[in-house]
Amino acid sequence: MKILKNTILFFAVLLIVSCDNNQSLQEYYVDNQGNKEFVAVDVPTSMFANTEKLTADQKKDLRNR
Repeated sequence: MKILKNTILFFAVLLIVSCDNNQSLQEYYVDNQGNKEFVAVDVPTSMFANTEKLTADQKKDLRNR
């Protein structure tokens, strides 16, 4: 019974701590899309993936992104 109480207390504390009011990265990106000084750059996946070792399905998934 003590373990159950400790587990419930842990999750209650975790829930309270996880409620953060800071702006997320996604919210920042959306809020600044109209700003002329905000620059967003898309980096191709090919810069980070060794496509020679990928299966045909994996290569197809990369092309569709």
